[in-house]
Amino acid sequence: MIDGFMLALYGALCWWITHTMDRYSTLPAALAVHAVVWGGLAATFFFAIQANDAVLTLWGKNFGQTFAADWGAGLTAPVTEEFSKGIGLVLLVTLASRVIRTTFDAFILGAFIGLGFEVVEDLLYVTQSAGAQFGTDPFRSAFFVLVLRLVTGVAGHLAYSAIFATGLFLLIGSPAQRRRVLPGVGLMLLAMLFHSAWDSVSGILGPFVDWSIVLELGIMAAVGVAVVLVFRFAVRPEKDDMRTVLAPEVATGVITREESDAACSTRHARRRFVRRGATRQERRARGALLRAVGDLAHAVPDADGTRADRVRRDLERIRGGAAS
Repeated sequence: MIDGFMLALYGALCWWITHTMDRYSTLPAALAVHAVVWGGLAATFFFAIQANDAVLTLWGKNFGQTFAADWGAGLTAPVTEEFSKGIGLVLLVTLASRVIRTTFDAFILGAFIGLGFEVVEDLLYVTQSAGAQFGTDPFRSAFFVLVLRLVTGVAGHLAYSAIFATGLFLLIGSPAQRRRVLPGVGLMLLAMLFHSAWDSVSGILGPFVDWSIVLELGIMAAVGVAVVLVFRFAVRPEKDDMRTVLAPEVATGVITREESDAACSTRHARRRFVRRGATRQERRARGALLRAVGDLAHAVPDADGTRADRVRRDLERIRGGAAS
């Protein structure tokens, strides 16, 4: 019961983190739900588990059980699991090509697919671990595995899938994103390399397996750096598009250049903009102002313009509240 609650809480937290990243190109919630379902059900049960079992058996038969234990997962899972998740992205792009247009969209959907895969895989590992040590202490065994999986999960399938999906989208291209084969293949291989290294820790270290925690922390740090770099690469065109959309609003005085630059910049730049407020009330107003500018960027392209007019009125109201 506690394990299920912690997994649900973990899944909700990861959903919030992934959804928060999607501030420049908001995808419909239905697409995110479909991505999570694909990762948690189709990619896991229909593809990855079946393929992993078959290939791991071949490793053991041809190279021995020791080789299979040390290297089997690292040579198998990065291929079977990343491509099983990638199939979901291709399917979603095919069904919603007008919505999924850029590498940033692919990055976000890849993270959602990885979230579904991660939560279900964690649940399977926790369930299996309950029988460890002949089932003498199932709760303790399951809880230990759960905590370990939760701690390492964000640098696991969420990260691998986001990187792999970005590369796959570059490889296949779209009307708004020309094909870039070499960067695409490079990112896909990078995601599989990280995945392989994580699953091959015992094989890499050999007799020095007691140092596994050091290698695992190093891999997690490298994955974190790679995710940040890929995120910045994927989001740059979205920021440029956002500036273009907001340019007429700056020209007509609806928003200022400073507000536009802050809304289209990094999280640290937005934080600096907010902190320039002299009082707590002013800082809250500046934060609300940035959120409204982001809403305006999404509303301006609407054909009828009613949503954009509503956001402009919200901007006036926020300015009036800050001034009073």
